[in-house]
Amino acid sequence: MENTTTSAEMDLYKEHAGESWALGLLALPEHMRGGVVRYVLYGIIPGSFLQSVIKSDLFMALRTADSTNAYALHRYGTFFFNYAPAECFGSPEQMEAWHAQGGMLKTSHRDTAQERGDA
Repeated sequence: MENTTTSAEMDLYKEHAGESWALGLLALPEHMRGGVVRYVLYGIIPGSFLQSVIKSDLFMALRTADSTNAYALHRYGTFFFNYAPAECFGSPEQMEAWHAQGGMLKTSHRDTAQERGDA
């Protein structure tokens, strides 16, 4: 799956999280927004860098970041603190619980995969 955000994903985030939260996505590197949107809305576990950010594992985030994400690391903290539900980040347990509930939309991961054509 491509790691960019589509206009439809941005619109969906805006619809469910609000316009100001959707605007918060613009502070993140463009190639990472899709993974953030899919995680927050559907609880889909992202790649290793975003997992580290979500789990509040600073050292692993630095270890797995590309140069763009290493530079933007503080933006992720700002984004999750100000533009995402508090229940979706902060520890490995919170990430797993968010995944298990299907994110903000409480969507079954099987349903999400079928909608994308992955199943």
